[in-house]
Amino acid sequence: MGKKRTLALIWAVLAALLLTGYGAAAEEAADGECRYYYQLVKEETRQNLYYLYVERTDAGGVPLHAGSIVLGAKANKLEFEPADGWATLSSVYPLPPGQAVDDVVTEGTTTDGLNYISFGWYWQKIDDAPPKDSLSTGKTGASANRQLLGTLELTSDGPLELEDIELLPWTETASGKAQVADWQAAVANGGDEEAYREIINNTWRVPNWNVTSTGYYQGFYVPVEPAEGWETEESLRAVDLTAAWQSLTIGAYDPKDPMTLEFYQDGVLAATAEQTFSDTGVGHFKGRISFTKLTVADDSGVSVVLDGVYELRLTKQSHVMCTLGNVTFTEGRCDMLLGMYIELPCGDVDANGHIRQLDRAKLTAPARYGKAAKAGEPYDLDGDGRVNQKDLAILIAPENYGKDSIRIDF
Repeated sequence: MGKKRTLALIWAVLAALLLTGYGAAAEEAADGECRYYYQLVKEETRQNLYYLYVERTDAGGVPLHAGSIVLGAKANKLEFEPADGWATLSSVYPLPPGQAVDDVVTEGTTTDGLNYISFGWYWQKIDDAPPKDSLSTGKTGASANRQLLGTLELTSDGPLELEDIELLPWTETASGKAQVADWQAAVANGGDEEAYREIINNTWRVPNWNVTSTGYYQGFYVPVEPAEGWETEESLRAVDLTAAWQSLTIGAYDPKDPMTLEFYQDGVLAATAEQTFSDTGVGHFKGRISFTKLTVADDSGVSVVLDGVYELRLTKQSHVMCTLGNVTFTEGRCDMLLGMYIELPCGDVDANGHIRQLDRAKLTAPARYGKAAKAGEPYDLDGDGRVNQKDLAILIAPENYGKDSIRIDF
């Protein structure tokens, strides 16, 4: 067996290890000019059939060799068929007895009732570099900066819209939850928590470890030509992957209560906007923010188009604030937040940026607990018009209690 073939096998095994969470984290991409996204394009002649692409902002950028993804929808079943040259890898952790790593797509259901498929994908024709574009496929959506990974078919009782398909956080799957539980156990027991963080980051890079549901899928590429030995372990680079068909998604409570968005430049408030999610509903919800549809105004009330680098602050009554630093807008559009999911911890009734015992004491004070909520007060967390045990349960839930304001810098 020649050296090149040996290196090819090493790369194939390494990719499998990386994408199932057993390897060391790959080095992040040195060049941040080219960004990468997942894209779904509907097949024109068949219902509920989509082409899944990896899209990059620079057509001349390096194509990806491997990555991870979880797609969910309110469908009876989701099926993925890899395009020629691509293969799937199991994302189950740990692997069930007797289950091979290769050619596995994991299925499951989230707590919100979405059916999902979860898998890693990699270029299996090791002796050839992965395709730089999808022009040769003749498929819908083909372009010079898209790699066709395969087709996604959904079985449902009726037609689905593109927005019905979600790029789910890996930590909402059984395998992701198991990885996070292992990391939390390591933290609690004095284990090697950094090693567990590396394992998680191979699939789902977490910028803020207080909110593991917020993060980015990882793709891998090698920035050299195949003739120079692209199969070697030292060549690996990692990039973030989000969903180009999705807006920024917020997880919070009480959809009737709006969210305020503040845009700062050099520490000065430059513009504000308000996002209304729904006129009805109670409890937890997920809502999307499309910046191109927002009405953004400066301090004099004049509408403006966001352009440049901003610090974005997201505030919602009874929730901790989320600050997104170094966010770039171009003519009102923000590509770097496409497909991102942010869960805002709820229960900060005193608005000090922390959810603690004082918030619990204020919520359960005899003057308000068990009574109708007063207009404008922050204690009715679920928005049902009363301050009661349901609100207390939200405040003391592990995903909320003890949490602080969130900051993510890009």
